Amino acid sequence: MAKKATSDTKNIKPDGPQADASEAKATSQIERLFEQGKLQESLDRFSSFLDCFEEIDFELARVKSRLSGLETDEKAQRIGPEALIMRNQISFDYQKTLVDFRRNVLGQYFDLRGEADFLNSISDRDQVMHKILDLRLLAKHYQRDEAWGKVEGNSSIIYRLFNPGMRRHAIAMMIKMPHIDEHAKQEIEMLTDLRHRNVIKLLDSEIDRFPFFVITEFVYGDNLPNALRIVGPRSVSQTIDWLYQLTDALDYLRHKRILHTNVRPSKIYIDDEWQIMISPFDLIKITATRNQGNRPSKAEYPGERTFNRYLDVCQYGSPELFRADGETLDLDAMCLSDLYSIGLIGYKILTGEDLYSGKKLYDILENRRKLEFDEKAIAAKLAVLPTHPISDIIRQLLQPDLEERKKAFPNLHALLRKLTPLTRSFNEDVSPVRQSYRRCLANNREFVRDFYQAFYGVKLPNGKSYGDFFSDTARRQSSMLQMAIDLLLDLDQRSEHFVELVHPKNAKHGGFSPHDYERFLDTLIDTIRLNDQLHWNESLEQGWQEVREKAMKLIRDLHGE
Repeated sequence: MAKKATSDTKNIKPDGPQADASEAKATSQIERLFEQGKLQESLDRFSSFLDCFEEIDFELARVKSRLSGLETDEKAQRIGPEALIMRNQISFDYQKTLVDFRRNVLGQYFDLRGEADFLNSISDRDQVMHKILDLRLLAKHYQRDEAWGKVEGNSSIIYRLFNPGMRRHAIAMMIKMPHIDEHAKQEIEMLTDLRHRNVIKLLDSEIDRFPFFVITEFVYGDNLPNALRIVGPRSVSQTIDWLYQLTDALDYLRHKRILHTNVRPSKIYIDDEWQIMISPFDLIKITATRNQGNRPSKAEYPGERTFNRYLDVCQYGSPELFRADGETLDLDAMCLSDLYSIGLIGYKILTGEDLYSGKKLYDILENRRKLEFDEKAIAAKLAVLPTHPISDIIRQLLQPDLEERKKAFPNLHALLRKLTPLTRSFNEDVSPVRQSYRRCLANNREFVRDFYQAFYGVKLPNGKSYGDFFSDTARRQSSMLQMAIDLLLDLDQRSEHFVELVHPKNAKHGGFSPHDYERFLDTLIDTIRLNDQLHWNESLEQGWQEVREKAMKLIRDLHGE
């Protein structure tokens, strides 16, 4: 077939180098000739292309005739089981006709790439996806942050976006699916109405045409494990605040009839205001085909449950979640399951360790089995918790028996009622400098921004300022600042974390000198003094200066000064 295409390309030598053949093919393409101003040659090539349809029409007529005859014989019951074989043969011949036409005709006249080449080339895929995404984001006043790159997971490809007008970042999550069913679309649409301080907002979505993506707000911070890795275990008051925020967000989602299914530290973020943030949906639910309402069957999870996800479930899933063996729990059971996970997260925040610890999956499962069935072992593990009502709550949450757990907390709202008075209690153990810092955050919502503006403006001996060495906004840095201040205020207990952060070999901070850190601390104290004027006195000044000197001694020792 496609004799016209063959005859029009006789000038391409079949035994010549492949590069020469590709170049000759490209120079004879209709659009290329037109772009070069060769209007007559372009018109002639287009006419030649249209002549090819005469032959393809003959091939299609043969396929149609065979299919019509088969269907007539089937209706008259003149054909038996061999009908399926005949239908497959017709389908094969039709597919071959399509492939040959695309390769031998279209490829000679237009700039096309083979489907196999397109799918097998990651760079090609990214290039096309980026072009489509960029065009569709343009109307929404977003642009991809190319310096940030992308994060590709099992269910989605994640890009960071930037809105130049609002000077804010966002996240685009491109769902790796060729089709989204109506149930999944309804789930995504439900998320657009969510309004909660600790739930990541869904800003926009494109779920009517491929590629599908959603746009969410960007969290200026890190996830919980990384935050704890930097600053170490948190204080009782911080633990209470974070558990309250997490429980309140989950309770809000439950009232909206949304199953979160992702209560694990790696999916909990700490934002620039040092608050918990969780995502309202898990893409694994969207990528699974539904049956029985919103309950995907185990067989419909082909490859979706990654090892890291399974590892998280082993460390933070409830006993009943294990017994469910992959089946989705109903809403009430999921709430009780989440209570157990909240207890495990509370333990990690207070101690900096996982209750079910281990370097390998086998060790984690062995420790879990031992602790769940050995009362003495679990009692010894929980004995490290401080003497405080929050520790008693964590013990109740970690009841392995669902009914016992339900007696203490029948639902998430019951846990909220227990946590509420603890968030409002005054802790006499909080140092005056920490109280001073908390007042600054409470009195001035832009405290972090004000600090960075002051620090960036500090003049150096060479006439430059620290702002010349930082391209990111203060908002982006704020969560790191709060981690650093927490370390400063806990230097006596967590000096090893502080040393790791400011060590000359630290990838992020190794380039700073003791003089730089000294300017940093002086600017911080000046900003606190300005924002805590009502309570500022000689004793508080001395307290902050002691913090400064402890930190500088460690820094100077590291630098050999």
